[in-house]
Amino acid sequence: MYSIKPVESQWILQSSFTSNNLYDIEFYNRHTGWAVGDGGNILKTTNGGTNWLNIPNPAVGKPLSSIHIVDSNTCYVVGWFETIIKSTDAGSSWIVIRNGAFGFGSSYNAVFFVDENTGWIAGTGQKILRTTNGGDSIITEPLFAGNLQDMYFKDALTGIVTGSGTDMFKTTNGGLNWLNIVMPIGFIIPTFYKISFVNNLIGWVAGSDNRIFKTTDFGSTWDTIYTIPLFPQSISMRVVNFSSENTGFVGGEQGYLYKSTNGGTEWKRENSGLFPPAFMSSIFSVNDSIGWITGGGGK
Repeated sequence: MYSIKPVESQWILQSSFTSNNLYDIEFYNRHTGWAVGDGGNILKTTNGGTNWLNIPNPAVGKPLSSIHIVDSNTCYVVGWFETIIKSTDAGSSWIVIRNGAFGFGSSYNAVFFVDENTGWIAGTGQKILRTTNGGDSIITEPLFAGNLQDMYFKDALTGIVTGSGTDMFKTTNGGLNWLNIVMPIGFIIPTFYKISFVNNLIGWVAGSDNRIFKTTDFGSTWDTIYTIPLFPQSISMRVVNFSSENTGFVGGEQGYLYKSTNGGTEWKRENSGLFPPAFMSSIFSVNDSIGWITGGGGK
């Protein structure tokens, strides 16, 4: 059921101390989390977001797109212009894997590691990068054309990467080969910016045309389970995140935010508290009650 009137919620605007757009957020536990965005911003909190510190890093001034936390010490960050950096001491220092000249080279939108050594990176030109030694060496696997947006691996062999509605791929051999996933999109081809899994089978993607898709077999097949009727219809959903099989959020442009408590079958609009409204780029939940959102203008 769709609710036009936003329901009351407990979303609290935190102080990021930047006005740059933020594109990704991830927490290691209830207290320690990271966010990345424009201007080379890498933000870290150790008190649940009450305070955020801007962490110095080698990607000065670059748009940073994605972060993946491996453990309490190790994280990887990727961004525009051939940017791949990692920290193995919780952000005190950074190791440059790639750091191209500003304005040149491929840009990376997604990073995912199953341990400190084995991971994948995806971005423009449908390039997928793979490493098994923490970035000391990288193998590039170009696919076709277009841009890739997000990825998720359930183990070292099996993963999914998202892009446009015709550019969803799955691997079962660690990224050596990728098979195209046929999405039930019809004649409208949306972009899937984010993907969310709660276990090794059940996941969701939100299309830029505001359709919600769900899989129960780790991406082999997908079903359209809901379409959010937005007004104006030019508003696009950009991010989906589920903390459990029932509870999840989808967010998009101009502060539009929706919550489901039945696995995505029904959605109700929430009051995000964003004023002026900003786009939402990433949602991360540690459980059904506690989560964070990043977006435009350093929100």
